[in-house]
Amino acid sequence: MNKKGSITIYVLIILLFVSIIFTFLTDQVRNDRDLNKNLIDRKQVSYNSQSVINIFIKNRREDIVEYILKNDGKDQSDTDRFNQTYKGRSYRLYLKYYKSHPEIKEFDGTYMIVNDFAYLDTSRAMTRYFLKADINPILDTINPPAYKDKADLYDKITYAQDPLRYENLKIDESIKDSYEGLIIVNNDLILDKDFTVEGILIVKGRLISNGNLLKVKGQFIGNETDISTIEVHRDRALIRKYLVIDENICDYYIYSQYLDE
Repeated sequence: MNKKGSITIYVLIILLFVSIIFTFLTDQVRNDRDLNKNLIDRKQVSYNSQSVINIFIKNRREDIVEYILKNDGKDQSDTDRFNQTYKGRSYRLYLKYYKSHPEIKEFDGTYMIVNDFAYLDTSRAMTRYFLKADINPILDTINPPAYKDKADLYDKITYAQDPLRYENLKIDESIKDSYEGLIIVNNDLILDKDFTVEGILIVKGRLISNGNLLKVKGQFIGNETDISTIEVHRDRALIRKYLVIDENICDYYIYSQYLDE
């Protein structure tokens, strides 16, 4: 092989190596660029997913409170679906109550909000927020605490209509046998005859029955009471009729949040 031919072969070999190195570097740059884009997309989709729920929690208070009051304490709760718009796009959210969480006991009694369809190009994220609720015991239809034990909460209530207020109230022949609405007695309620209330009755002092019967349909809040002298049929729908549903009746806060990418 002559000298000219050898030089040609060497040149071709060098060009081949240069081509391989160039291709490798080009692919590496492309891969790094794609990786960086994926990382940026993942961060963006995570941010979007959380922003959607944060906006929902802030702006849809009425919907969230209505769900809480409808499902609080249920063994089998409903799953409600909501649409939330963010940056011109609609996202689907789900709201679910867990009286007993199937996997994590810490989440017993929480309300889970899920955004499971946040994506950008090839990146996708599912965000789960867990809320806890503070519900005024006036809505407790099982065993509401005595007035003296939760007076600070009962006294914060805003009513949908003005209640009848008394320092002391004596039910005698001058008063009708029944009343529909709100009654608040700052001290003692004294019964000289049977009496029926449909609505809310709060007695901050004693119930002195004198052997007579007090019947309440709706809600009764008092202190120690001889159960033989009172019949209470608690009804949350009837109770709510007389309340302004504000943050003193039901409020909520973010307890925990998870992001699955």
